[in-house]
Amino acid sequence: MTRTAGGFFASGTEEEGYLDDYHNIQLLPVGLVWQRLDPDIFIYLDRPVGIRLIRVSSDQFEVDRLDREIYTVKR
Repeated sequence: MTRTAGGFFASGTEEEGYLDDYHNIQLLPVGLVWQRLDPDIFIYLDRPVGIRLIRVSSDQFEVDRLDREIYTVKR
């Protein structure tokens, strides 16, 4: 059996309606995301389906309980 990983990644700072336009969405292999765009996500790829994580520091994520501000940094 092959395991397929997937996820949805957003900055959290998108304006309302931004993700409603399919031109603003790109499908990428998760491996490409963690290898080339954000290696910090690698240790979180085995989390349960449906979990919502937010970045809380330059290299850490935690479960999103909707009570913390998302840490953002331009890369």
